[in-house]
Amino acid sequence: MAQQMGTSVLMISKHYSHLTALMKAKQFAGTLSTDGTSETAESFNANSLAQRFVLLYEGAGLEGASSHSGRRTFLTTLANKGTAIHILKTLAGHRSISTTAAYLYSSPSQLKAAVELV
Repeated sequence: MAQQMGTSVLMISKHYSHLTALMKAKQFAGTLSTDGTSETAESFNANSLAQRFVLLYEGAGLEGASSHSGRRTFLTTLANKGTAIHILKTLAGHRSISTTAAYLYSSPSQLKAAVELV
């Protein structure tokens, strides 16, 4: 779970460990800005985390992937598991629930399942 609070992005310990190890292996860590914010414990600042994902996606040859698409997936996955939208709003760092709602994706099978509830 990634969570943005202020200038830090929190993540599950397992993901932090994997990302940190990958950064060391790919030697990306020293090339990225930290905006003067320390990256300690289980957090990166939002800008440096986004930069890391750009490098990872480029290195993997993924076109069109971004930290933004990751945020959409994160929020949609939580919504599909029943997380309330006001919690999603807080996790995303949005001021408005309407901004958060714009991030959520509904698949055709989800739409069909919703209609079947009637």
